Parts: sequence; C-alpha cells; structure tokens
Amino acid sequence: TFWGQAAEKKVKFRAEESLALLRLWSRLPQPLRRPWPELPRELSQRLLERLEGAAPGARGLPTMLSVEVLEWLPETRDLDAKGHLDRRFVLAVLRLLPEQIPGTSVEAWVR
Repeated sequence: TFWGQAAEKKVKFRAEESLALLRLWSRLPQPLRRPWPELPRELSQRLLERLEGAAPGARGLPTMLSVEVLEWLPETRDLDAKGHLDRRFVLAVLRLLPEQIPGTSVEAWVR
C-alpha cells in the first residue's frame, strides 16, 4: 500500500515530503493508521532534523516550508500523548525566519 511504501522510505524523505505525509496522516481513518503506529513520530523527527539542520541563511529549505510548518503546528498536538504543542518545531522555524522574511512575498505570510 501507499502507506506501507512510505513507512519503508521514511528516512529518505525531504522535509517537504515529510510534512505533506504528516498532513495527510492526520486525516486518515484509524484503521488505515493501525499498521504503522510509529510513522508519524518518525516523519516528524525527520522533518525536525531537516529544520534544525538548516543553517540560517542557507538555501537548503524553501521559504514556503516555514509558512507551511507554522500552519501545521497546531496539528502537532495530535502527535503528542499529552496533546501539547511541539515547541521544538516552533523554535526551529523561528530560528529560520529572520533570513527568510525579507525574501518572501507578503502574500505568502498573509495566507
């Protein structure tokens, strides 16, 4: 299945792909999630590693990824057993913002 293949290749995903899969995961019915209970944790770890590994000012991550991660942040509560926001994502994105804001259109931040 699609999710079985995603589980096998999770370490190869770029940050954007990990985020896209995490957004899809939250909409999946529970029976489809059952075979891969660790997948969202592993995908979010991969995404976080990419965000934290990006040097400020580096061109490794697209600016829109920061916007998309900010939009996705409330959903990180679903990944936490206690329902807490994952502040590691907040800190990782905020660290990248000073370099990304000047080169980004206002429309990207307003959406």
